[in-house]
Amino acid sequence: IVSLLAGPAARAAGGPPFWSISVEQLVAFHAETQSRMEAYCRDHLIDKEFAHVCRRQPCPHDHGDARHHASSHNELREVQQDMHTLVDVVIRPATKEHEGILGFWSTLNLESPRRAEVFVSHCWNERFGDFVSTLGTLRPELSVWVCSFALPQNIDISRVLSNRPDRSPSAAALRSAERVLLAVDDRLEPLTR
Repeated sequence: IVSLLAGPAARAAGGPPFWSISVEQLVAFHAETQSRMEAYCRDHLIDKEFAHVCRRQPCPHDHGDARHHASSHNELREVQQDMHTLVDVVIRPATKEHEGILGFWSTLNLESPRRAEVFVSHCWNERFGDFVSTLGTLRPELSVWVCSFALPQNIDISRVLSNRPDRSPSAAALRSAERVLLAVDDRLEPLTR
């Protein structure tokens, strides 16, 4: 695939404005993955190159697409239950179908796409449970566009975002959404994109 923007994938389900999930689907996804993510994070550390280091040998976990190894001589810190870990361990493996060119939204709504009502901007370092709690205050049926669930995570994301931000899938979804929600955590980290 030369570019997500050049081909049928970019038009899947009507294009980026329709790559949404409902708040109810997000909450259910969190409930389904929470204990798995808690156990995974408890049993791993992360090194300075962002590789996951197993605390238990043999490691009982499916690492999904996370870079990992059994030991490290680098400085280690705790693996967080944030969007980075969720994408590596759960979302990428779940979206390998269709050559990996569709986002997680397609596993839930490919047959009945949902138009984005709310475009959600957030920091990937926030605890995923806190993020879900924030969005959980919205109406359950509301369709939200969240980049990690909307954009394909199995391809070179720089090709998706392009050199022209105004032509990116995110920009198309943002223009189409009725509202924008900026979700922040207690650290108020600045967004980097």
